[in-house]
Amino acid sequence: MHDGDIEKKLVFALESAVRSTLLDLHVQTSSDREVKVELEIPKEKSHGDLSSNIALKASKLAKKSPLDFANIIKSRLESNIPASTLKGMIDKVEV
Repeated sequence: MHDGDIEKKLVFALESAVRSTLLDLHVQTSSDREVKVELEIPKEKSHGDLSSNIALKASKLAKKSPLDFANIIKSRLESNIPASTLKGMIDKVEV
């Protein structure tokens, strides 16, 4: 993969975004596994450098469509990046 430090920071940021979104939606999670972020390198380079299916998994808890939930996470992540340790490391977040 890439620099492991970047992945750790990204996993933390995504998990935080998912957890805070679920809290805002008044959704309780029963375990950390429900919001565990796993990153992978897409086979298609046009799909970016890293990807995760966390929006698909967590959308069931939120009772939202995966696309709607992914867009909420994207917005939250983008607003948090400038103040996080990921500043300058991420060029773009896409759903």
